[in-house]
Amino acid sequence: MRIRSAWTTGLLVAAIGVWISVAPALASTTPSHNLADLVTGASDIVAGTVTEVTDTRLGNLPVTEVQLEVTEVIKGARDVTVDEEGRMFLTIRQLGLQNPEPAQDGRVYIGLTPGMAKYEVGQSVMLFLAPGSSNGLRATVGLSQGRFDLAAGGVVNSARNHGLFGGMPQIPGETNEAEDRMLGTQEGSVNSRTFVNFVRRAVAGDWWVGQDQQVPERQVDDLDNSGSDMTLGGN
Repeated sequence: MRIRSAWTTGLLVAAIGVWISVAPALASTTPSHNLADLVTGASDIVAGTVTEVTDTRLGNLPVTEVQLEVTEVIKGARDVTVDEEGRMFLTIRQLGLQNPEPAQDGRVYIGLTPGMAKYEVGQSVMLFLAPGSSNGLRATVGLSQGRFDLAAGGVVNSARNHGLFGGMPQIPGETNEAEDRMLGTQEGSVNSRTFVNFVRRAVAGDWWVGQDQQVPERQVDDLDNSGSDMTLGGN
């Protein structure tokens, strides 16, 4: 029994080691990421609705497979597929299970790695996705900080947007009144239309690229889909 517990623990430790290349802050306490970190650190930024959440395996690794019906591609997202009806979908796989299950010895429970984003079918979300690892795993930038709920005209992440607009680098060009209010928010939900439009502008203008942000080597994908006519929130 102890041998199997040790083996299971070793498996999860090894899995976390593999995942370091995708999400360097795998720990119960994740460093705070501001919006510039999320934009520059994401290879893909998409908005849409969660249509499927499945606990499965990738080889021996416990993973959560999330399918998103994409309503807008803001950055990257080369893995988006289009069905016969023209609907766009994206599937991501992250380490750990949404619904913890007992290991074979009945003593060790395998669940989400601390800090990983959680998903439920029907949720409207905006995701800042880090580049995928060689084995197909990926996470949102800053773990759950890069996953935003879009509901009732507001947008908020797992940290209730705490620190999201703190320590921001200089913003090129002018900001409007709504953006100034958003950027002054220390915590809590902000207007989704203002937020999404601001992110669109940041991506289209290549804001902050080359500045001292937490940018992985593969951070910039071609913005082939940034002009998608399937949008969220309008102008």
